[in-house]
Amino acid sequence: MNDNPAASGDVIRVTTTSGRTADITPIVLRETSTTRLIFRPVLLDNPHSAEATIDGCFVHQRKSPRTGWTDHSELSLSNLRAEEWIKIELKAAELLTLFRRLSDYYDLVEDHGLGRGTSEFVPAPQSRALRALLQNEATFHGALDNDEEVSSALLGGLVSWIASRESAVAAARLDGVSLEDLQQFDAVLGLARLQRFCRELDENSSNNEESYWQHSLERNGWVIAQVFAIPIMLIQSQVYVGGKRITNRGGNTADFLYENEVTGNVVLVEIKTPLTPLLGARYRNNIYPASDELSGGLAQVLNDRMSLTENYEGLATDEMRSRRPLSSRGLLIVGSAHDSLSDHDRRKSFELWRNNQREVDVVTFDELRKKVSLMVELLENAGKPEATPT
Repeated sequence: MNDNPAASGDVIRVTTTSGRTADITPIVLRETSTTRLIFRPVLLDNPHSAEATIDGCFVHQRKSPRTGWTDHSELSLSNLRAEEWIKIELKAAELLTLFRRLSDYYDLVEDHGLGRGTSEFVPAPQSRALRALLQNEATFHGALDNDEEVSSALLGGLVSWIASRESAVAAARLDGVSLEDLQQFDAVLGLARLQRFCRELDENSSNNEESYWQHSLERNGWVIAQVFAIPIMLIQSQVYVGGKRITNRGGNTADFLYENEVTGNVVLVEIKTPLTPLLGARYRNNIYPASDELSGGLAQVLNDRMSLTENYEGLATDEMRSRRPLSSRGLLIVGSAHDSLSDHDRRKSFELWRNNQREVDVVTFDELRKKVSLMVELLENAGKPEATPT
């Protein structure tokens, strides 16, 4: 049996084991340097249901220098007593991986059946532009013209590939392309990415769906990193931070978890929408309190932060730099200063409230956009020739 697990884009190997069954590359769901959890599917030619074509089981494995990955079989389920039980919990990202890979496997069985002997398959690219490249060059050119995100990603990947290979750079120089030209090309791609995010903010300023903004900022994880002067990177989206009761309910989930790449300190991020009001009705003496939505968002971040601190050692993964809680921070991205802070009194009230929050940074969507637009201006000006003094 081939126990090299499948990852997106890897070769999928199918080996028939009988007239009605076949083994297929297992799906890795969770992995450390010494242990992993896989789902081991078995393809079926099912005479009772043409759509029910996959059996399978979850398997814990251990890795040793001598034998590689082997099934962890110290516990036999048949030996469990009546009061004993086993639970295998899947995180959201693991469950999504399982769903996507099984969908690919169901499609494979539908299109090709079980085959004979051993066959290998390469998953087709999800992008229409990339599939078009495999089929027809002219169609590919047209697809790229209509898919700016894919074209930018392709060019960016090409630049990174060239820059990491001295032989490719040397060949480019022989053709009259300098390293400075390649670096400028990379800067142009970075500028296009920044401009695209600014356009997305402008075009969706009236979008009041939190799920949209969570997905947008997950795709553009680098944007949140611009809020801080410290180097942080995205660790996980929709992260569980503890808090479940004995009934297995009531758990706390933050939108994003970022980690300081140097110290290992973490930042919990909560995303609202640009339409979330920042202030309530005037209280007295031209003072405006924080809105219920803003106060609630802050309380949510603080609760998630406390829950993470209390449960940190049990939740931290092997890939994280710190196994103990440090001085974690929170970030709340919410509302629009332009829409909610229309005069001096409202701006003053908001800043008084915001600057007294010690553990949570509060940033509005238009402030985030302004930060990105300043980066755009810097890159645009960097490409212009310096003016000659007269």
